[in-house]
Amino acid sequence: MTGKNGWLSNEDFANRVRLGTLPSIDLIISDREGQILVGERLNRPARGYLFVVGGSVQKNEDFYGEALPRISQGETGIKLCRKDVQPMGLYRHIYDDNFSGTEFGTDYFACGLKVIMPLSSAFVRETGERKQHGGFMWLDVPSLMNHNRVHENTKAYFEKDPKNLIFNAS
Repeated sequence: MTGKNGWLSNEDFANRVRLGTLPSIDLIISDREGQILVGERLNRPARGYLFVVGGSVQKNEDFYGEALPRISQGETGIKLCRKDVQPMGLYRHIYDDNFSGTEFGTDYFACGLKVIMPLSSAFVRETGERKQHGGFMWLDVPSLMNHNRVHENTKAYFEKDPKNLIFNAS
């Protein structure tokens, strides 16, 4: 059953995660200096890792008209639209755990969207609601690739031939 605002109940969402693959949006946000925004994952899967911001696309939710602005505003405080992003590709993210525990894993089809922020990095840190991520930081690409807390699925967005790339949109 759906809860308020059309969201699935925790039980139904757990079944969806257990039985299928979730569509999601990952925002690969860079500032004017080319540094990438990452935040510490607050929830499973990948809790505790540094990851680009993003979130799941809900059933019947318009990708660019509803999901993108909802996710971007919820995570950064900035409401993005289609003209603000450049698709990078479709990636497969597979995890051993899920939002509710470790009884089963999570499988995502993540659409990587590149965003260049015209605003200062301080703006993002101060305004995001931090539903999925906290402890935001900006890393240049070499530092991101060498950081032991940055998740491999985030590093894949900057690899020449990532093993989890399904479709390259560039």
